[in-house]
Amino acid sequence: VQATVYPNPLQGGILHWRLEDGGLREGQWRWMDLQGRVLGAGNMVPGQRNQEIDLGDQLSAGMYLLEVQGRNDAGRTIVHRSRLVVEGAGPNHWSDRSDTR
Repeated sequence: VQATVYPNPLQGGILHWRLEDGGLREGQWRWMDLQGRVLGAGNMVPGQRNQEIDLGDQLSAGMYLLEVQGRNDAGRTIVHRSRLVVEGAGPNHWSDRSDTR
């Protein structure tokens, strides 16, 4: 599955992503720092292609990881990981990687 995540760079507020190959029946998301510490987690809205997280001003300048995991309509486990750069730190771009297990 491919996901488009925006805005880029993030300046606080709401982060959006769109699952290009359809929604997930069930899923969870979590924010991590680059050391793998979980900073936040939640459940996705089942079946919706467009998802959002209201981060407010929770993240300091730097790089973070967003991981989305769930099951698609065929029952396959989908994992999508994105690196997010919060404005004011390093190069301002996303690096996306999706895996199907």
